[in-house]
Amino acid sequence: MNETPECASVRELIPELAAGVAAGDERARALRHLATCTECHRELDAAAFVVDELLPLVPPVEPPPGFELKVLAALNPPRRRRWPGRLRLAAAFVVAMALGGVGMWQLTADDRRVADSYRRTLAAANGRYMTAKTFAAPDGSTAGRIFAYQGKPSWIFITVQYGTTAGPYTVRLSTRDGRNETLGTITVQSGSGAWGRMIDVPVSGIAQVSLTGADDLPCLVAGFNPTTTH
Repeated sequence: MNETPECASVRELIPELAAGVAAGDERARALRHLATCTECHRELDAAAFVVDELLPLVPPVEPPPGFELKVLAALNPPRRRRWPGRLRLAAAFVVAMALGGVGMWQLTADDRRVADSYRRTLAAANGRYMTAKTFAAPDGSTAGRIFAYQGKPSWIFITVQYGTTAGPYTVRLSTRDGRNETLGTITVQSGSGAWGRMIDVPVSGIAQVSLTGADDLPCLVAGFNPTTTH
């Protein structure tokens, strides 16, 4: 192939064309050339393939107006046409991933607000962390939940929502070092009940909490993961 000056100029733009960040006038000029130059078009297709592999990782959220231009301005020196092709390709990819970073920041805004609220709550209560587990019924359904709080003091709180069961249930706690403790009794009426108390066992040391009926057999069990700590 005999590369023309126009080919050389367009090839310098290919990274930005592939990433979709080329300026409008430059893009129009390059597209006119690509319509008649097979070799340059082939190089653009190759670069676009790489960008297409990256873009699915980028959340589809619109960045602030002018953001991509600011990123390019920070990356490009005044004589930007002297950049080697690989460096310009890297710059275009940085722009694409930077846009993704902005999108991710916006998408996770609610999660960050929840996390901030969680940290403030723990700080006010002089606590380290809180976790929640579900009680599994004999039929495999969720029959209630147990909330465990590690702090000063630590405590657990149990809620039951299971059918139309009724009666007192003994709350038993098993630790990872093999101890078993009877913590108290929860009263369930018409399938609903709630109960809580302070505990002197670290939450990270709980293996499971179970509710047992009059026959002293566990009817609802909540297992704790060994990594239930911060």
